[in-house]
Amino acid sequence: MTEITADMEAIIKQAILSFVATVNEDGTPNLSPKASLTVRNGVLYFADIASPWTIRNLKRNPAVEINVVDFFQRRGYRFKGQALVLSPGDEEYLVIADWVRATNGPEYPVEHVVKIEPTSITPLLSPAHVFAAPLRSQDEIRNTYHQKYGVKPIGAEVQGPGNNRPRPRARPHAAAWRSSEFQEHSVQSVEIKAIENSDFDIWFPLWKDYQRFYEVDIPESVTLKTWARFLDPVEPMHAALAMVGEQAVGLVHSIYHRSGWTTSDDCYLQDLFVAVDGRGSGVGRALIEHVYADARSRGTSRVYWLTHESNHNARQLYDRIADRSGFIHYRKLLA
Repeated sequence: MTEITADMEAIIKQAILSFVATVNEDGTPNLSPKASLTVRNGVLYFADIASPWTIRNLKRNPAVEINVVDFFQRRGYRFKGQALVLSPGDEEYLVIADWVRATNGPEYPVEHVVKIEPTSITPLLSPAHVFAAPLRSQDEIRNTYHQKYGVKPIGAEVQGPGNNRPRPRARPHAAAWRSSEFQEHSVQSVEIKAIENSDFDIWFPLWKDYQRFYEVDIPESVTLKTWARFLDPVEPMHAALAMVGEQAVGLVHSIYHRSGWTTSDDCYLQDLFVAVDGRGSGVGRALIEHVYADARSRGTSRVYWLTHESNHNARQLYDRIADRSGFIHYRKLLA
């Protein structure tokens, strides 16, 4: 195994964000950002917060590449190696998961922990280290970019498993209210409403977060067509939002279609998403119950949906409010 030096570990501590590359089934690369990369006993670990495609790829092909660059030092490292996916109950999983939750909150989801033993490490340098005349020291480069972006170093640190990691002043998110205001509301204060034309700007961020969760990027043309179908009364597609006050905290999409097994239509619950800080507060259940009620009003005999096998937290809810069919889902992409 290639040794991880003190400098490499320092870069990982300071960089905050790394990028993990895995191989998709069709051979194309999958790139996923990670804020949980850490070093323990000379081994790399990161937490799977919401990366089902990364985990699926690694279970099939353990080859992995991680790029870490300190934005202000303008340098970093590329780590290549073989990954091992650790599940809840594994001792190493528990150490990393406990650290992630100590940093982000006790309810933070950690589906898996990935352990990587590097087989090769390559330094990464930006042109700032090569072409500046005269050449500048590392401190000069760092200070230059701190000043350029108006950033002051943060002194407070959080103890990680085997390292100290700078604590950000606040966890950036488009909906900063979620960590405080939402916690003051119970499920009774969540309103489920059918979408309206004026709701696009509050629906779209949730739609993008949902895509990031499943590590997909749906073209804008498809998104706009989907939105238009939601608003067309002739279309069998429907959408609803979960609202806390003026804030959208979740979405659900459903499609009605014919069935060869009954005279009534079936309802396919295609998309369900709840913002991270809203999970565990009844929002997901409220969205599903909304679909149940709408389906009953239309005389529909069955509502069904799919989820990824790694979506353990959501499956705990689904097992309580629906029946697992036992069927295996197959698909073939034709274009």
